[in-house]
Amino acid sequence: SREAQSSLAAYASLVLDVKRAAHHLLIIDALEMIERRELDILIISCPPGSAKSTYASVAFPAWYLGKHPDHSVIAASHTAELAERFGRKVRNIVGGAEHHMAFPDCGLAADSTAAGRWDTNKGGEYFAAGIGGAITGRRGNLAIIDDPLKSREDADSETVRNKQWDWWRDDLNTRMKPNSGIVVIQTRWHE
Repeated sequence: SREAQSSLAAYASLVLDVKRAAHHLLIIDALEMIERRELDILIISCPPGSAKSTYASVAFPAWYLGKHPDHSVIAASHTAELAERFGRKVRNIVGGAEHHMAFPDCGLAADSTAAGRWDTNKGGEYFAAGIGGAITGRRGNLAIIDDPLKSREDADSETVRNKQWDWWRDDLNTRMKPNSGIVVIQTRWHE
């Protein structure tokens, strides 16, 4: 539908089975600002169970790739396993009938079956990695970092925080294309 092409809220209603709450609309509005390039970086800090990942790490990258099927998305989390789990969900949405209804020209490339590394039929790419993992050779128009810290213990560790900051500064930021967007989704464990 045309509405799902222009509205992340409409798209999410089409591809997800979730009941939207008031705070979800705030998240959706901010994510749409990233897509329109009105924001460069967005940090979403909400408590566990608030569906922040459902919208920002699942619905949003699928919608973004529908609108920009030739773009590249880098998705990262505290472990490669979690990043790939999100990647599998996004891949399944992009390959699904509901996505095709909204974006009939955007789908999966015929040879894309991996959960964490797949392509669109228009040359776009989705690449999932654990924080600290190699993203060498990748370039992103959009980066989504979901739960960079896996626990309060990690958040309290200056060593872990510094290691993640080094990855952010030296690896991820250097891989972003000009005029790109970055979304960080997390529970706030530490100041």
